[in-house]
Amino acid sequence: MTVEFPWGSFIKVISADNPTALRAEELDVLVLCEASALSQDIFYQHLFARVEKRHGRVLIPTTPKGFNWVYETFRVPSLAPGHKDLQGQGNPRYDPAFWSAVVSSIPEYGDILEPGIYDDETIARARKTMPLPFFKEQFGGDFSSYAGLIYPWDPRTMLVDRFPIPQDWPLVIGWDHGTLETNPTAITLGSYSPKGIVYWWAEVYAGKLSVRDYWRRTSLLMHGRVPRAISTDPSANQVRIELAQLGVVSTYPVEKHIDARIIRTTQMMLDGKWKILRGSCPNLEREVNSWEWDEKNPGKPRPNQSCHALDAAGYAVLIPVYQGIETPDPLAPEGESLETQRLWKGVRQRFQKQEAENKVDELSSVLDESPFAEGLTVEDYEFE
Repeated sequence: MTVEFPWGSFIKVISADNPTALRAEELDVLVLCEASALSQDIFYQHLFARVEKRHGRVLIPTTPKGFNWVYETFRVPSLAPGHKDLQGQGNPRYDPAFWSAVVSSIPEYGDILEPGIYDDETIARARKTMPLPFFKEQFGGDFSSYAGLIYPWDPRTMLVDRFPIPQDWPLVIGWDHGTLETNPTAITLGSYSPKGIVYWWAEVYAGKLSVRDYWRRTSLLMHGRVPRAISTDPSANQVRIELAQLGVVSTYPVEKHIDARIIRTTQMMLDGKWKILRGSCPNLEREVNSWEWDEKNPGKPRPNQSCHALDAAGYAVLIPVYQGIETPDPLAPEGESLETQRLWKGVRQRFQKQEAENKVDELSSVLDESPFAEGLTVEDYEFE
């Protein structure tokens, strides 16, 4: 398994079963065959530094095995803005030193189509009989999670082509606030159609910004729309305070447990009322396609998974909103925003009702004391 040349160069094939045997000379080229089956520690503890010292090249020909360390380490940094999974939304982890391509035998998956690997009959039979994550990985060559996905995500029906979102569709915004690059803030924007389907059509996904900067980015995406609800993490009191200082009204779900978000989102998916516009929310799409249950702790999500965009969307759909077309409040002063009108509408209605009741009480006392009001009642009078 070794080829040595007279001038000192060599090519070796070494098993990873004995990791200490991998430590030797520095390397110009490293090929990780079937890398998805290897441990992450194999690469970082025994190989990474040996390649970096020589500014070497790492090649990773492998069949995907879920969204594991290979996906996070090599695939994500290679996704440049403009890639079909990003659609120009940007990738904060993009590194031009990385390049990757998924080779697929199915047109809807991967980056490079290699037809003829399977005949049409075999593909059709596999599509019908195999669970979607297995089919996507084994026949589509794409990354997929098959170890207990939490959500019944099906991109064939839940990932839809982009279309112009009407301005009058009720807009909801979910906000999951983070503090670091590794723990980013996720803000998801979705609109309800007249049929009650929420379409997620934009996101903010970044770390280490102020609330003002996050809101500025969100406002640019809204294009003049007024949100029906802005829902945050129930524990994010400071975020709501700083939004209020900017004149932005926000709220949070009454039910704080993660199970509520999972139940609500799952039911919407099963009812066909939860969809993502293709390429518009790459982080939300990535998370819903990979978020798994913890096999060691049944009923709980596996720890240390990325779910910031999912949490934001979950906060948003837990807030009940009026899904019809919103009309201006006739009691509001001229020029007042719909958001402010929504905040004060109930208060103004209560004041109007109380004022009318006070007028009725005053007239009743007048009629009781007037000698000229015999036979008249309050109903005989009109009020403005």
